[in-house]
Amino acid sequence: KGEKLFLELLFYRQGILLSKNEFVVSINVNKEETLRQFVSQYYKSNIIPDELITNEKFESDMKVTIPVKGNKKKILDHALDNANDNIEMKTRKFIRKEELTLGALEKLKDLLNMKKLSHILMIDNSNTNNSLPVSAIVSYRNGIKNKSEYKKYNLIHEQRLADVDYMKQGVTRYFNGKNNHPDLFIVDGGKAQVNEVNHLIPKEVNLIGLVKDDKHQTRNIVTRDGKTIAIEDEVLMNFLKGIQIEVDRFAKASHIAKRKTTLEGILYSIKGVGPKTEEKLLKHFKTYSSIYNASIEELEKVVSKDLAILIKKSLENR
Repeated sequence: KGEKLFLELLFYRQGILLSKNEFVVSINVNKEETLRQFVSQYYKSNIIPDELITNEKFESDMKVTIPVKGNKKKILDHALDNANDNIEMKTRKFIRKEELTLGALEKLKDLLNMKKLSHILMIDNSNTNNSLPVSAIVSYRNGIKNKSEYKKYNLIHEQRLADVDYMKQGVTRYFNGKNNHPDLFIVDGGKAQVNEVNHLIPKEVNLIGLVKDDKHQTRNIVTRDGKTIAIEDEVLMNFLKGIQIEVDRFAKASHIAKRKTTLEGILYSIKGVGPKTEEKLLKHFKTYSSIYNASIEELEKVVSKDLAILIKKSLENR
């Protein structure tokens, strides 16, 4: 309708409706291209279905069906009814959200005395007792999440590394790679954190830290030159908190995925294997793959017989 595309996405598994989401997006170029871009971006971070049922033609690598009868047509009609429902209310919500986002960007640009602010990155780290550290970076274009530009890095860890050391690794990996340079780069922390990464970030990129108070609520901005600026505008505060929540979510999700799939994560998830035991095993076997391939007798040289049996069984069952 007009310059807006109203989308209703129903997710079915084995004929059962598991979830539904609605979206409103501005039409870019034309309806077909906007739909192609939306689907491409959406399925970079969601489960790719065996089949996508739709009422519009667009290019896709997935199996796309436009049904004209049968159960699939009934499902499509249900989705269309939902998409057409309350369009006026959806439009008002979309415009309001757009106005708040653009307003927050303008306020942040003025507060930091920037000439241009369209691309923002923020970094966060996640680990479990200093194990399996992951650095995550989220990207916002014109105030909107751009998940196709999200980055996650598996980091080198040592037992005594602090969070800021992991942040430095993540920043270095990003800017040493062939990645787009943002207008603004945000770190979670104050002067110490900003100073630690200052020399790693190109001078043309604006750098700030978000400082929390005693109640763990974000209250101030710290600039590259050490200046502290209070965040007094509620709209801007909510915008920045939203970015913090998103980068925290992405970092933790990346860390959990690593714990589930890597040898390092599998070892650490075994009951009885804590940081000290892990350190002893690595000191003896040098690598996680060597621990994985060790016999019970070889493991017994480092840990108790019961734990050696538990480790071997746990690794063999993965």
